[in-house]
Amino acid sequence: MSNEQPSISNVSHIYSGNPLDRGDRERRDEGWISDRAKDPRSRFLPMQDLNVLISEGPQHGLGWLNQDDLGRLGVNTGAIFLGLSDGVAHFAIDVSQNTQAVQ
Repeated sequence: MSNEQPSISNVSHIYSGNPLDRGDRERRDEGWISDRAKDPRSRFLPMQDLNVLISEGPQHGLGWLNQDDLGRLGVNTGAIFLGLSDGVAHFAIDVSQNTQAVQ
């Protein structure tokens, strides 16, 4: 039996690999957030009851949506700013009450 503790460098926190820049300055500007939520380049991560929805098909992964997808699915709930990637805003959006979006 070894009394050796695991090296702190071998321990990883589940959220430490987040590739998004949290936009500390930008997230304080409500006008900027509102403008980005309407930006056609922005991406939205749908969530149902705090569960992330994933896409199915040849490329499984996070089910990011864009403005056109939200309109087509009738999603019009408020979005929560997650951060930026390559200048593109990323949001989480609750679709729990929207059966079409969940499917």
